[in-house]
Amino acid sequence: MGVNLYTCLWANGKADEMIEYYSHVFPNVTLLSNTSIVSNIEINGFKLMLLNAVSQFEINPSISFLYNCSSENEVVEIWEKLKPNSKVLMDLGKYPWAEQYGWIQDAFGVNWQLIYIADNKNWGKILPSLMFTGINNGKLADAILFYQTIFGTDNAHNIVAKYGENDPDTTGNIKYAEFDLIYYPMVAMENSGSHDFQFNEGVSLVVECNTQTEIDHFWFGLSDGGSLGQCGWLKDRYGISWQIVPKILGEIMEDKDLALTATDIVLHSTKFEISKFEAIRKLKEL
Repeated sequence: MGVNLYTCLWANGKADEMIEYYSHVFPNVTLLSNTSIVSNIEINGFKLMLLNAVSQFEINPSISFLYNCSSENEVVEIWEKLKPNSKVLMDLGKYPWAEQYGWIQDAFGVNWQLIYIADNKNWGKILPSLMFTGINNGKLADAILFYQTIFGTDNAHNIVAKYGENDPDTTGNIKYAEFDLIYYPMVAMENSGSHDFQFNEGVSLVVECNTQTEIDHFWFGLSDGGSLGQCGWLKDRYGISWQIVPKILGEIMEDKDLALTATDIVLHSTKFEISKFEAIRKLKEL
């Protein structure tokens, strides 16, 4: 399949502020596109969509970002830039699993796990990190199988470490897992502690498709046991939000002559039909 995966943050009208902020915090930030509704940036090659509509959804730690640093100095430098107006969830320091590690919620509520491991063989600079807790605690192994059944396992890369009897969590729970979905690397963990958050729309995963067959496959596959929403959104059986979108939509939204009509199609859609977007582009070409 020729689909692309990336992550979306609900910016709540603050997309321009977030772009400026992350350009200050991180090296190698590139602005890919910027409209009043959606902006796209890359941080060290990792694509983030910033959805600028105002909503009640708040970003929380259920989906964070593991940032693999190349040195202890890089960890400290980024940490210090993130600290103002932030909330520290785990202090920066040496841990059994890393020379330097810290978990911080930045000024916009986005969660970052900064880590430096000297012999790190991780295959991504920035990785989405899913926390299965509360009603999802104990379901991570099933979730990885569920996702890889839908996305395919041609490039499956699974590393799973579990809690033992002397560890500070439920024995057998997954302490750390690495897996990928069509060359999109992710990490995940389970936690049996008491938390006041679950997966929500604040952070979602985007599947960008080239064909209607791909849209239908991921729409019906990922929503199995979950729920369907508007504008190409769905929730899977674990409550993670996904956007199943046609690649042509992003191209059309950058065309000022077509953006308004395309937006109207989006607002009146559940599952997207590529033919509707192709039709308005053909009308312009006449």
